[in-house]
Amino acid sequence: KRENEIQNFLSRNFYTIRADFGSYFGEWIDSNNSVRIFSEDLVEKIKTEIRGKSAKIDELVEKQKNEQPPLAYDLTELQRDANRKFSFSAKHTLSTLQALYERHKLVTYPRTDSRYITSDMVPTLPERLKKISFGHYKSLIKPLLEKPLNPGKRFVNNSKVSDHHAIIPTEQNVVFDKLSNDEKKLYDLIITRFIAVLYPNYIYNSIKIITKVGNHSFVSRGRNVVQSGWRAVTNPLLDENNNEKKVEQPLKSFSLNQKFKVKDFQIRKGSTTPPSRYTEATLLSAMENPTKFIDDKDLKKTIKSGGLGTPATRADIIEKLLRANYISREGKSLRPTKKAFELIKLVPEELRFAELTARWEKKLELIAKGDFDPKKFSKDIREKSIQMIDAIKIAKQNILLQIY
Repeated sequence: KRENEIQNFLSRNFYTIRADFGSYFGEWIDSNNSVRIFSEDLVEKIKTEIRGKSAKIDELVEKQKNEQPPLAYDLTELQRDANRKFSFSAKHTLSTLQALYERHKLVTYPRTDSRYITSDMVPTLPERLKKISFGHYKSLIKPLLEKPLNPGKRFVNNSKVSDHHAIIPTEQNVVFDKLSNDEKKLYDLIITRFIAVLYPNYIYNSIKIITKVGNHSFVSRGRNVVQSGWRAVTNPLLDENNNEKKVEQPLKSFSLNQKFKVKDFQIRKGSTTPPSRYTEATLLSAMENPTKFIDDKDLKKTIKSGGLGTPATRADIIEKLLRANYISREGKSLRPTKKAFELIKLVPEELRFAELTARWEKKLELIAKGDFDPKKFSKDIREKSIQMIDAIKIAKQNILLQIY
């Protein structure tokens, strides 16, 4: 579906206008808060109407925002991050993580779907921190060990730990030189996330200014940091996809109705782009939470708790598609092959959609509660399998007839 969207996409040129008010800058916006202008005539009109004109702050909104630390890693989130930052495949992340767990004993059980720890683990946290207090981590850990640790429900939640807790460092002594480069990279992700989870909130003042130049509106956004918190542990200049964040300007000492002049302006040309192909990181996200591909509300709730596959099997599902030549890797992107399109034509429609998994999960939930007969479920699955195989045989014959 994504590849079809890409192939059928028609690109359009657009323009943006940035005005320089001397002390700050603002982006032109329309009545729908869009910065894109698709008409060259409108660009010329705006240029004429703002050049050298007076400007006034029409709206000034300042809000204090509180960003909680990220959750600890489960397997899927670690696979996503390793793919974004190092281009690791999901399978490579799992095998590297397995080595950190089995051979080096440096991390806890890898194949987990929980991002929390249990309350009985809290007393072990200082010792875990001491074991990783080396190199550049030392200065980050020092303030945590200077006072009693008191992690809240953001990290400690017994109800959200079933078989295994989040992936965190163990109390094992670290011999960093014995790790391979990829093991060091993955271990660094786990250590950094573990430290960040224990840090306080990131607090900042978010500022939004709407400046009017005649009938035209320009938006300016900025932030002033109150408390760096957990952002001091991670790189605050990078977003979750490891890309540099859009530059925000410091916006201080401004007031409503304050007047300025349009000193200059920049016009930039761009073009709309098609949706991105899936990477392993974005495909893992879609598998973990495929609710946007399902319309039925009840089925959405059912699939949300499990997704497609499990943290332990999703990497193998992707690798199987690669081995069977249904998808190929192009850099970080995953692209369906011609063989994949033939497969989708061949299989029964029901097998193409996440609703099938959701319906089966719903029945399994009912069986667990004693509200559905497991024998009937098994019988229905067998009958459905026979119907699908027969349908595939017919479809295959039709495709062969078309070819020959």
